[in-house]
Amino acid sequence: MGCTDYDNIGRIDLFPNAFIDEEQLVRTLVHEKCHVQQLKEYGKKYVLQENLNEMEKEAYSFEKEWYELNKKVKK
Repeated sequence: MGCTDYDNIGRIDLFPNAFIDEEQLVRTLVHEKCHVQQLKEYGKKYVLQENLNEMEKEAYSFEKEWYELNKKVKK
């Protein structure tokens, strides 16, 4: 749904599926923003090696927690 640019840290590209609905767009942006923070903290080499699966798990967890928290706040 989205892609974080490992060479231009901070750039996030969104694909058409990211725009299915508001929830998907928000979740995609939050998920990719987590990857941006990971790249800033650990660097490209760390993220691209054997740690990629852990980085992805962390991003999905962050996305879920952030979305659920903010959904409650909106109510």
